[in-house]
Amino acid sequence: VVREPHESLAAAFNSEIAKCAGDIICLMHNDVEVPKDWNVPLEERAPDGFVFPKVTVPDGAGAPQHGRYPSSCCYIFSRDIYDDVGGFDEQFKGWHFEDNDFWIRGLKMGLGLIEVPDVEVLHTRGATRRQPPLPPMNAIDHAYMRENSVRYAMKHAQGRRELVLPVFPG
Repeated sequence: VVREPHESLAAAFNSEIAKCAGDIICLMHNDVEVPKDWNVPLEERAPDGFVFPKVTVPDGAGAPQHGRYPSSCCYIFSRDIYDDVGGFDEQFKGWHFEDNDFWIRGLKMGLGLIEVPDVEVLHTRGATRRQPPLPPMNAIDHAYMRENSVRYAMKHAQGRRELVLPVFPG
């Protein structure tokens, strides 16, 4: 549980993961509701890559995941994967794209993006950063997204015109 201020999500993740002793790491937003024993099937797959439940949202709170893109609101991976990938890149300021960068670096190492559709969690989108009612994205949100999308593209596009985002196989 992150309770101290950090400059970015990447810095918060790295700082807090360093304090953990377990072999399995779960990153979950504070606005996610999970069913009983939800983690067991995900933990079984954690050595294989980044493992995600199916994410749903309540009516009126936003759209569900876009197609095959994973949601960073809740996922599990092993400490070995975290160490092998090298943690989160703290060049990503604020929030946005630190998760995609982490996953892409893992995918390049042969790890998987694994969805466990039998496990369903409820995500009240946007409530992690804001208090309801949810306002539209503000100038800070847009600035982080813009800056980090450029940083991400420079790091991973490698001459391609499109922004390469991790997707579930299939």
